[in-house]
Amino acid sequence: MIYYATGSRWQAFGWSALSGLSEPLGALLGLLILSGFWSQALLGVSLAAVAGIMIFISFDVLLPSAETYGEHHPTV
Repeated sequence: MIYYATGSRWQAFGWSALSGLSEPLGALLGLLILSGFWSQALLGVSLAAVAGIMIFISFDVLLPSAETYGEHHPTV
């Protein structure tokens, strides 16, 4: 999209690279902030929360889509 807007491949690459670096930099920042009180219990709670979110997405989005396209029974 940036390439079509600017016509410059290097500018599009630069903005894409900058956008891609935001996730690892955010992870490092989070590590620095949480390293003082991070524990195995907090890790377990956070992984359980992520698992719950994925289960919710499965039931809320994927199962109704499967029912719409006629593959409800094998999916369940």
